[in-house]
Amino acid sequence: MNWIEILISAVIGNVIGGAITFAVSRFFYMRAASDLKQAAQELKQEARELKQQTQLIMRALREGLDIELTQDARGNIIGVGIKARAHIGGSSDVSATPTERDENEAPVDRDPHP
Repeated sequence: MNWIEILISAVIGNVIGGAITFAVSRFFYMRAASDLKQAAQELKQEARELKQQTQLIMRALREGLDIELTQDARGNIIGVGIKARAHIGGSSDVSATPTERDENEAPVDRDPHP
């Protein structure tokens, strides 16, 4: 083999090796990018839920409300709720007018509101 054939085979080997390296690297890069994108979406959703729960807790603390935490079997907080309270009050008035009657007398049925 002369030096030109050696040079041509070296160039061809480098081109083929580079193409294979590029293809394999690109495959794993795309796969990693896809996994990373999915993980980022999950983290974004979790961040939204945490922000919502934090705002709910802060409002409840500001208002002095009772907070109820929902936990999973491992004790992780998975939800926040506010206990509803209600106060019901009322009043009534009763009045009476005493009358005298004889015990032998039959009671008279009088309508106080004619």
